[in-house]
Amino acid sequence: MKITPIALIAGVLLLFTHFNAYSQDTAKNRSNIPRCYFVGFGFGGSSLGAFSAIANANVEIKNRWLLGLNFQGESKTALFDGHSENEVDVNTTNFLIGKIYKQPNTFVTISTGLSFAEVYTRDYNGGIFGSINNKRTRHTIGIPLVAQGYLVAFKAVGIGLSCYANLNTIQTTAGFNVNFALGRMPTKR
Repeated sequence: MKITPIALIAGVLLLFTHFNAYSQDTAKNRSNIPRCYFVGFGFGGSSLGAFSAIANANVEIKNRWLLGLNFQGESKTALFDGHSENEVDVNTTNFLIGKIYKQPNTFVTISTGLSFAEVYTRDYNGGIFGSINNKRTRHTIGIPLVAQGYLVAFKAVGIGLSCYANLNTIQTTAGFNVNFALGRMPTKR
């Protein structure tokens, strides 16, 4: 999965928003300081019958609202069967906004937003050292839907599950991941 200039700019803006909130006068304006922030990564399966991977960064902005940046990659590749048609890779960059639901040792996030998707298709012949034919790369805009649930075992470490869907005009996908999160977790402690 490659990082596009749009994703890089969005990541920098997300970090700037986080640090800008801390640079304000905390004695007068504590409501602007993020209550939580965390980064996560995970692996799982998708509707393509494929492997999926996720990396995300999230920050609570106000009143349990969540702002997030999410990179999702899915790959349907059959290297060992000798011949495969219509292999697909779907890479998405998602800009998300959603809500956080907090419990003492768990939390759930539900988010939606805007995604930029790259769909790469190809035909593959000849096993590991075979040839790739009919390559095609297409780009589209979609609507991501993400639900994540985490169990927080330690103060700054969580493990959880996420379900996702990306609705777009070329290749709609859905799936699940087992996630790990690091940061200041949004629990009621």
